[in-house]
Amino acid sequence: MVSPLYLIAMLLGAAFLHPLIQNRSKLAGQLVVLVVLGATVAIPLQWLMALDIATMQAVVFQTAGFTAPLSINLQVGVEESLFLVIINGGALFSALYFFRRRTREWEGSAQILLMTLVLGVNGLVLGRDLFNLFVFMEISSLSLYALVATTKTANSYEAGIKLMVAGGIASALFLIGVVFLYRMTGTLNLDDMIANKQVLDNKVGITALFLITASLLIELKPFPANGWGADVYQAADPGVSALTSGTSATAIFFVLYKITPLFGFELLQVVAASGGITFIFSQLLAYKQDSVRRMLGYSSIGQIGLLILVVALGSLYGEAFTTTMFGGIFFLVLLLAGNHLFSKAGLFWMSGITGQHSLGTMRQSKTVRLGATGAALQGILTSALAGFPPFPAFWAKWIVITALLAFGSYWWASIILLGSLIEAAYLFKWFLNAVKSPVDPGTVHDEVIPEDFPEEPVKEPMAGASPAGIVARIPRQSSGGWIAPFMAAAVLVACGLLLATVFILRGRISGYRDMVLLLPLAVLVLWTVFDVIRVPFKLQMGLAIVCSAGYGLVFLPGLDGIRLVFGLIFIAGSAVQMVPLLNRRGHHRGLAGMLLALVFSLGNLLFASSALEFFFSWELMTITSFFLVVRGRQASGAALRYLVFSLGGAFSILAGLSFGSSPLAALLLGIGFLVKMGTLGLHIWLPGAYAETDDDVSTFFSSVTSKAGLFMLFLLAGLFVQEAVPAGFAAGTRLESLLSGITFTDLLGWLGVATAFAGAFLALFKEDIKYTLAYSSMGQVGYMLLSFALMSQLGWMNSLYLAVTHLMFKGMLFVAISGVVYRTKTRLMYQMGGLITRMPITFFTVLIGIIAVSGVPPLTGFGAKWMLYTALIEKGWYLQAALAMFASGIAFLYLFRLIHVIFLGQLKDEHRTVTEAPIWMLIPQVVGIAGIMLYSMYPSLLLKPLEAAVAPFFETTISWDGYTVLSTLGYWNGTAVMYVTMGVFLVPLLWLLIVQRKNTQKVGQFNIVYAAERPYRPETTHFGYNFFAPYEKALGFLHKPLATRFWYRVVSVAEVAGSMVRKLYTGNIQTYALWIVIYTGILSSILQRGM
Repeated sequence: MVSPLYLIAMLLGAAFLHPLIQNRSKLAGQLVVLVVLGATVAIPLQWLMALDIATMQAVVFQTAGFTAPLSINLQVGVEESLFLVIINGGALFSALYFFRRRTREWEGSAQILLMTLVLGVNGLVLGRDLFNLFVFMEISSLSLYALVATTKTANSYEAGIKLMVAGGIASALFLIGVVFLYRMTGTLNLDDMIANKQVLDNKVGITALFLITASLLIELKPFPANGWGADVYQAADPGVSALTSGTSATAIFFVLYKITPLFGFELLQVVAASGGITFIFSQLLAYKQDSVRRMLGYSSIGQIGLLILVVALGSLYGEAFTTTMFGGIFFLVLLLAGNHLFSKAGLFWMSGITGQHSLGTMRQSKTVRLGATGAALQGILTSALAGFPPFPAFWAKWIVITALLAFGSYWWASIILLGSLIEAAYLFKWFLNAVKSPVDPGTVHDEVIPEDFPEEPVKEPMAGASPAGIVARIPRQSSGGWIAPFMAAAVLVACGLLLATVFILRGRISGYRDMVLLLPLAVLVLWTVFDVIRVPFKLQMGLAIVCSAGYGLVFLPGLDGIRLVFGLIFIAGSAVQMVPLLNRRGHHRGLAGMLLALVFSLGNLLFASSALEFFFSWELMTITSFFLVVRGRQASGAALRYLVFSLGGAFSILAGLSFGSSPLAALLLGIGFLVKMGTLGLHIWLPGAYAETDDDVSTFFSSVTSKAGLFMLFLLAGLFVQEAVPAGFAAGTRLESLLSGITFTDLLGWLGVATAFAGAFLALFKEDIKYTLAYSSMGQVGYMLLSFALMSQLGWMNSLYLAVTHLMFKGMLFVAISGVVYRTKTRLMYQMGGLITRMPITFFTVLIGIIAVSGVPPLTGFGAKWMLYTALIEKGWYLQAALAMFASGIAFLYLFRLIHVIFLGQLKDEHRTVTEAPIWMLIPQVVGIAGIMLYSMYPSLLLKPLEAAVAPFFETTISWDGYTVLSTLGYWNGTAVMYVTMGVFLVPLLWLLIVQRKNTQKVGQFNIVYAAERPYRPETTHFGYNFFAPYEKALGFLHKPLATRFWYRVVSVAEVAGSMVRKLYTGNIQTYALWIVIYTGILSSILQRGM
C-alpha cells in the first residue's frame, strides 16, 4: 500500500517546483498539474484494492518515526479512500476545465493554488489529529481565498474578503474548541477522544465540541449565516465555484462526519435542525434567483445541508435506523456526496462554457442556446442532481426516505421530499431556458389565438417539428471544450449503471431475471451511440419498432389477466404508434432512443414485484417522457409543469409505498397515480403536455402513458376499498355520521365523473385542435376512473374496455390530426375547412373516431356507455350516471365541431393544393379503424378476455347468449346493432345513389348567394371561430381556471417566502459577520436549553 505521505509530499513538491517548470514550458507546467492530480486519484484507488472492504479495516500511518500525539497520523481506510477518489477526481476535472480555457489568469500561480487546495483537502480527509486538521483547513481556505480573487474583478475581490472574514471567525471557534478539548482529554488524537468520549459528557465538553461543530458548520455555509457563501458562488469563476462546492465543501463535510461519534444527543439534534433548515430554505432562495451561478450556489448549500441532516439523523437514531439502510449511513453519504460533487461541478462548468449568467438574459436572448452535445450533457447533469434513475442520488433518495418513514420520522422525510421537488423545479427551469427553441416564450400552457385573421398563412415550422435543427444552427457561446462536464457526466452515468446492477445482483430488486429493468438504460446508451455515428433516423426508428415488438413477443406471453391487457396497451399500442415517426426526415438526435426507453419503462411496470422495481421504472418513465415533451416547438413551459407535477406525484408514491396497506398509503399512492392520469384538480399539466409535444409523439401521452396510473390503481385496488375517513374523526358530531362509511372508491367515483364532465366542457371552447383532443382525453380518462371505482365486474370490464378502445380511437384521432397539421401548417380549426375532398382517408378516420368517442351506435363507444350506465344503476349511483350522461352530450358537441369545421364547409385558398397525409401516418389509422370495426361488430372478442381478466376479483353478474351480453337490466348485441345501423344508413344512401343520381348536381364552392351577394373568400361563409359562443355566455362561469389559479397561488407562496428570506442578504460584509455571530448564538442557546 502506498503511504499517504507520498501523496502529501507529491502535491507539496509539485507546488514548489511548478514555477521552475512553468518558466521553461507552459505546457509542461500544465502536464505536471494533470499528472500529479491524476496520481492523487490513482493512489486512493490502489488503497481500495489493498484494503479489506468487507471488514472496513483502516490503516494508520505515522510520521517522523514517532506516534501520536508527537507526530501527524494519517488514516487510510475505505471511507477515506472513496472520498479522496471523488474529491481528487473533481479537482482533476476542474484542472481540465481551466486548461481548456487557455486564459492567462489560469497560468502560473493559479495552478499552484489549485495543488495547495488539493493538498489541504487531502489532509482534511486523512488527518486524525484535531490541530493538524486545523492546519489543513487553513491551507485549503487560504488557497480558496486566492482562487476566488484570481479573476481580478471588483466582485471577486469582495467575495474573497467575505470568504476570509467568515473563515476567520470559523477558524477562531475551531481553535478555541481544540484548546478546550485538549485540556479535558489530554490528547489531540480523534481516535483517543472517541475511545474516551465519556470525559466530554459535561457542559464544558459539550461546549468545546459545539465550538468545533459551529466552526465546521460556518465553513459549510448554514442558513441564515450563508449570504457570504452565495456571494462567493456568484462572483467567483465557475471553475472556482465548482471547487468550492465540490472539493472544498465535501472535504470539510467529511471532517464533520469524522467527529460525529463524539456528539451527544443534544448536539446531534442541533446539527440535524441546522442541516434540515439549511436544505429547505436554500431551495426556496434558489427558486427565486435569476442569476444562474447564485442559484447553483444556493443549491450547493442546500445539498450540503442535506448531507449534514442525514449524518446527524443516522447518529441520532442509532443502529435501529441505520440497519434499515442498504449499505449503512456511510454508503448513503457517499452516494449523496459523490452525486452532488460531479453533477454540481459539471453544471458550474456548463454555465462557464456557455456563458449562461442570468435566466432573464437567456429568456430574451436568441444566441445563448445549447446545441445537441451541450443539451445532452446538461440534461444528464441536471437529472443526476434531481435524483432521477439510474444516478446515485436516486438510490440515495430511495434509501433515506424509506428508512426515515420506516423509523417514523415523517417530518424530516417531508422536508427532504419538498426541498427536492423545489430543487428539481428550478434546475429544470434553467435547463429548459438553455435548450428551448427561439420561438418558444416559455409561457405557453394554453392555446394561442392570433389577434386577427391573417391575410396569408403564417409560414413557420410545423408544430410537430423538432426544434433540434433550429437550436443547432444558433451560434453557441463557448469559451472551451466540453471535456470537463463530459467526464463528470460519464462518471455519473457509469456509477448509475453500476449501482443499478449491484442492486439487482444483491437481490435488492428481485434477481437476475430482472435485468430486464436495465433495458431502458441499455437502449439510451445504444441509441446515443447510433446518434454519435449518425445512423439514419428512419433506421433508428425502424429498429425501435422491431425492438418494441420483440419485447412484447418475448415477455408478454408470460403475463395474464389485467397485466396482459395493459401489456398489450403499453407495448403493442406503442409499436403501432411509432410508425408515423418514419415519416420524419433529417437526423433527430435522441428521439428514437428516448421513445423506446419510455416504452420499455412502461413495460417494466408490468413485471414489478417489489416497491423498488416499480419506483425505478416509474421514475424512468417520468424522465424519458419529460425529454420527449421538451422537443416540442413551444413546449418548455408545458414541459416544466409536466415535470413538477409528475415528480410531485412520484414523491407521493414513494411516501405511500412505506405505509403498507393503511388509509394513508391509499391516499398518497392514489394522488400519485391520479397525477399521471390527469384527473380534475391535478390536470393542469395535461393540456400543454399533450398539445405542445411534437404532433407525432402526442399520441403516446394520450393513448398510452395516461394508462400507467390506471394500471396501478387496478394493481393496488385492495387499498382503495377501505374507509377514507379515520375511525373516531369528529366523534360525537353530525359530521361523523355524514362521513362514516365513505371509502376511497366513493371519492374516486365522484372524481372520475367530475373529470369526465370537466374534460368535455373544457374541450368545447378550444380553437386549437390539439388542445381539444387533450381535454377530450382527460374526459375519457374520467370515465375509466369512474368505471374502476364501481368495484364491480361490469365496472372493471368497462374500465378495461375503455382503456383498450381509447388506445385505438384516440390514437387514430391524434395521428389523423397530426397529418392534417402536417399538411395545413396550422392547429387552429377555424383556419381549416373543406378538407374532406383533399384528405378523404383522414376524414374517414376522424369520422370513425368521433363516432367511437361519442358513444353513438354502432361502434365501441356505444357498448362502453351501455356497460357504464348499467353498472352505475346496479351500484345505485344514479346522480353519477346522470352527470356522466350529460358529459357525453357535451362531448358530442365538440366532436361535431371537430369534423364540421375541419373537413366540411369551405376549402381555404391556401389549402387547395393540400394532399392526403403521408403513408406512414395512414398506416396506424387503418390499423385503428380495423380494430374499432372488429370490436364493434364482434365485441365478445374483446369482452370475453376482459371478463376472464376480472373474474378472480368479482362474482359474475353478466352472462352470454351467443353474441349477446345479458345483465340484470338489459342486454346488448354489438353484432345486431352494427347490422341495424348499417341498414338504416346504407339503404337510404344506395337509394340516393341509384334513383336520384340523374337529378343531383355538384355545386361549386362559390355557386351560392349569401346576403344577396356572391362571396369572394371562403372565410366569409365558413363559420368556425368561437363556434359555441352562446353556450360560453351561458355557462362561462364553469370555464374559470380554478385549479390553475390554486396551483399558481401555491407557487406564489414559495416565491414570496424566497423573496422574504432573500432580504436577509444585503451584501454587506459586517452584516454577514453579524449573522454568523447570531447563528452561533442561537445554536448555543438551543443547546444550552437541551442540556
